[in-house]
Amino acid sequence: MNRPYTFELAALALNGEDLDGVRRTAKSNGVAVADLERATAVLRVLQQGGEDPDDFVLREYILDGWLKGYLPLDVQAGDPTLNTWRLGQLAEAHYSERS
Repeated sequence: MNRPYTFELAALALNGEDLDGVRRTAKSNGVAVADLERATAVLRVLQQGGEDPDDFVLREYILDGWLKGYLPLDVQAGDPTLNTWRLGQLAEAHYSERS
């Protein structure tokens, strides 16, 4: 499961995107609605504690990339070229190869 992507979708829902549209996107990309709803609930809890959902998603992609090997360990988390879109593309390539 591409966990960072699930959180990315959840962040979109929290940031005001059309919830039905986010659910359709999730379903069409293999993310179960229950997983999306759980990720949204987690982000709400984090947001209430002062965490920015977008920052959390970025860190999720970085950690996942390091753990799964699609992001080299010598890449620094603060690298300004790292963004959610770029990391999402790397994650998608990684997880597509595994299915």
